[in-house]
Amino acid sequence: MKRLTCSFIRTLSVSACVALAWSGFSASLFAATAVLRSTTDANRWANGGSITTTAWSSKTNYIEIVPGTQYQVIQGFGGAFSEMGWQCMQVLSAATRDSIVRALVDTSGCNFTICRTPLAGNDFCYDGGRLGWDACFTYNDNSGDYAMTKFSITRDRSYLIPFIKAALAVRPDLKLWASPWVAPSWLTSGIHSNQSNAYTALALYYKLYVQAYQAEGVNLIGIATQNEPDISGPFNAASQEIQFIKNYWGPLFKSENISVQIWNGTYWNPNHLDEYILPIMNDTAAKKYISYIGLQGCCNQSWQSNLHSSFPNQKIIETEGLAWENPDWTGGMNNFNNVCGWIGSWANMYMVWNMVLAEKGAPSRDQGALVHVTQATKRVDYTPSYYALRHFSYYVKPNAQRIGCTDNSGFSGRKLAFKNPNGDYVLVFSNTSSTQQQVSVKIGSDLYQGTVPGNSINTLLCQTGSTRIVKSSPPSPRAQTASAPRSVDIAVSTASVSMIVRSPGRHEIMVMSARGIPLACYCGSEPARYEYEVLHSGSGVYFVKIVTSCGKQVRRVVVR
Repeated sequence: MKRLTCSFIRTLSVSACVALAWSGFSASLFAATAVLRSTTDANRWANGGSITTTAWSSKTNYIEIVPGTQYQVIQGFGGAFSEMGWQCMQVLSAATRDSIVRALVDTSGCNFTICRTPLAGNDFCYDGGRLGWDACFTYNDNSGDYAMTKFSITRDRSYLIPFIKAALAVRPDLKLWASPWVAPSWLTSGIHSNQSNAYTALALYYKLYVQAYQAEGVNLIGIATQNEPDISGPFNAASQEIQFIKNYWGPLFKSENISVQIWNGTYWNPNHLDEYILPIMNDTAAKKYISYIGLQGCCNQSWQSNLHSSFPNQKIIETEGLAWENPDWTGGMNNFNNVCGWIGSWANMYMVWNMVLAEKGAPSRDQGALVHVTQATKRVDYTPSYYALRHFSYYVKPNAQRIGCTDNSGFSGRKLAFKNPNGDYVLVFSNTSSTQQQVSVKIGSDLYQGTVPGNSINTLLCQTGSTRIVKSSPPSPRAQTASAPRSVDIAVSTASVSMIVRSPGRHEIMVMSARGIPLACYCGSEPARYEYEVLHSGSGVYFVKIVTSCGKQVRRVVVR
């Protein structure tokens, strides 16, 4: 690992740096460590090699990250759970299933922070010998049961809830939202006939769903009104959605203090802008209940930008990005370009459709997934689409800001830039040339230069801070210089050293190498959590110095 320092520190010796570190100087004295990650069809998620840094001087060909140009806040990346996703993994050992789940939601994998679950049946159901739409269901198919006395989520306990709980076991802070593909047909008929008892019963149906999942230990943050009008769902006109939201669903959840948000979506056809979205958003009584607008599939990203212009404070989610039918490099590049298109057009979140499927997807519907499980051989394949999305989701943290990125290089491929909450800069870009290319990136007064392979997806990370916590590791008693305040926990994984500070008041954190060289430091004034990403081969010894209102401590941690 090459340590890159700002011009001030370049003039100091290592011993002087150590002295500054231990005397509690601010993190602003230390410039970013640059990390380059590259993926090609033949070599996935590879260390991109060394990065050189120099003070900026006049240069003709370069990409510039422009922090002063700010766009939307990125709230997370994720994918969808499904019955078929969990069912196809049953041929695998428990350990292999766990490794797949970790590859999706763990901080060392795709780092998904928010995921989608179907509210009842969809086109990827599994029920014994029945698959897809043939196995579709609702939570109450008893016609006329407006009081929902026979409502039940029993079906979900076989495949869907175990899949969700497996993810929550790895990532307890994973956020979940639900999308109804279908509603009980007898309710749908009543809504299409504008019957008030049908609207009342559907609002109760959603309430009971939230409560039933809470009883299972699964908490939801939002529910979309329906999935893909014109294909399925309880509403076939915006007027029905408006009435349901403002007169039934919104008031019920508000009166009973149900904090689950109402999301306007999900829409898949560009015609839905005029047919559904604008009428609903222009109804002030309905709009006050709506937290997000959900778009997917064939939606035109240009009118997504127009939608942002019309409602600049309204958050937008890409709710169903395909992992593409072909699990090859072309499909991976399609997925990468799809993410760039949506995030580059003001989407605050990006969701891929199926996270896991068998090798052929659903019968007669060869839709792809991020991970494929071949049933006969039990082979697990992480597709190029998995890595294409991981180049974003692993590095771009929740509440990161998309920022400006100007291309003065003529470098082929798409690119997006972000600033993480801790100050890290992230550039995600592709090289569509068939040959290796040098990339030069200007950030402020520094120029970062490296080389990326041909036909590749790449991420450049300039580290200045840290943001996550993983499996805990006890401190070393020999390394402590004071009694260990319980206001601080340290955790380690194969890829990071993580710290969480619980106490209020000013605190300082310093991560140092075994030789006492400062690697990262951070100052704060309120409870927070941080991460130092370890870039090394083999094991390493690190020291973490923490100064809080409770005292000072030094801990020795070993990353294996």
